[in-house]
Amino acid sequence: MLSIVTLASRKNCVPSLEKYNFQNYFKHIYVKEDGLSKVENVLKILEKENLQVEEAIFVTDTLGDVKEMDVLGVPTIAVTYGMHDRSFFEREKNQNLIAIVDSVTELQEKLKELI
Repeated sequence: MLSIVTLASRKNCVPSLEKYNFQNYFKHIYVKEDGLSKVENVLKILEKENLQVEEAIFVTDTLGDVKEMDVLGVPTIAVTYGMHDRSFFEREKNQNLIAIVDSVTELQEKLKELI
């Protein structure tokens, strides 16, 4: 099950998903208007789906998200093809950061490995 938790507004997020018919791939889509705390939005998803934090994987392109998910203990994969490069994620140790990947293919391989 895939979900989106973003601080982008609904008007900036949903049309992009709809343009490529991607919205159907996501069970939950939480945007800025649903709350400004990614921690709270992830907790909502976990509760709705009756999941434990260990059963989730958060994928992000920002160190801020890594830190937020560290509060929950959600295993997190950082991608370097977005906001921050590898050196940015390697600046400090975050217990929940389980991988840093440099491509979509590498992300797919890591997710398969974890599942």
